[in-house]
Amino acid sequence: MGRRELRIKPQPEKQITNKEKEIESMKTKMMYEMTINNILNPLLEIVYEYKASNAYNYVPGTSEDAKAGWDYYGNKFKAIFKALNANIFLNKEQYNCIYAIVEGLFSFTRKFEYANGLPDFFFDLNENLSYYQLAFTVPKDQRELFREKVNGMPTDEEMSVADNYHLRKRKRSNDLNLKYDEEDFFVEELAYAVRRAFQSVFDL
Repeated sequence: MGRRELRIKPQPEKQITNKEKEIESMKTKMMYEMTINNILNPLLEIVYEYKASNAYNYVPGTSEDAKAGWDYYGNKFKAIFKALNANIFLNKEQYNCIYAIVEGLFSFTRKFEYANGLPDFFFDLNENLSYYQLAFTVPKDQRELFREKVNGMPTDEEMSVADNYHLRKRKRSNDLNLKYDEEDFFVEELAYAVRRAFQSVFDL
């Protein structure tokens, strides 16, 4: 008697119904809306308060002590972390990426060091942020002295590129009568990096 073959009947591919497509579309829409309204926009509000809060030392528009500023922004970030955890439509990778962005900005508000307080990935997202590191703020007549004493000082070429960048920024402000200063320019670049960070999370 010959050996009997066991044949497994192939299962037909599951057809996605219009109702299931509608539900997935609704979930995606809610994920984006919750991310933008409850995470991205509150983060950008904090970024744009950099100047009004004296680099997050004070509650904006006041001159209270630093602890008041830390408490104020600590509560803001608690609300953002809560919103992140409430967004159950994010997958694990998206959640982890956004968590890193929020955590990085929270750490930045605790450092008050211009761009030096930012995590490295922000500089990958916007290389112009490099020109707001403390090393690029050294006056021209003191650069050689600092280069002799400080490790990692930018080269003359790098300094020249940074000088030209700041010159272009000031010229644009003057031409358009924007009355921007270096803090305003820094906030523009940081906000752009945050925008790029969220685009990268969703491959936009």
